[in-house]
Amino acid sequence: MTNTILVFAEHRGGVLRKPTLEALGAGRRLAVELGGEAAAVLVGGPGLDLAGALGAAGASRVLLCEAAHMALYSGDGYARVVADAARRLQPKALLFPASATGTDLAPRVAALLDTGLASDCVELGCAGGAIEALRPIYAGKALLRVRAAREPFMATLRPNVFPPEEARLTAAVERIDRKS
Repeated sequence: MTNTILVFAEHRGGVLRKPTLEALGAGRRLAVELGGEAAAVLVGGPGLDLAGALGAAGASRVLLCEAAHMALYSGDGYARVVADAARRLQPKALLFPASATGTDLAPRVAALLDTGLASDCVELGCAGGAIEALRPIYAGKALLRVRAAREPFMATLRPNVFPPEEARLTAAVERIDRKS
């Protein structure tokens, strides 16, 4: 595993969603703490030009899968692409916004990667080289600190908790293909 933090980049109508910018900011801060980099995986139809926005938000690398059959969200199709991207990069962590799409996609990817998932996290950090997260339990009455038993650490991040980052990086784009 590398010290890369991979973030799923959710978009609508060619615009990055705010929870994606927040997750990317959290991923970048975590990557800096680990001495690694933040990367994004972007899936969608042809003509998807969001690498500049992802770089400005903290991604130094974008894995892009653009194909006509990926224009509309498909849980199984997107999960295969994101899992393939994770296998390619070997990230220490894989983060998703805790949006409707993110909460549908993250467990599918976790199953494909045979790893756990911490959902609705409100804090991320590193202790002894391992990634930890804080998540609410018992309807928010208590908080639980979790650590992954195996890598990559996977989590969905609660919206409006993590501030976006203005990194102003130029993201290198790597195209990844998915035939079906």
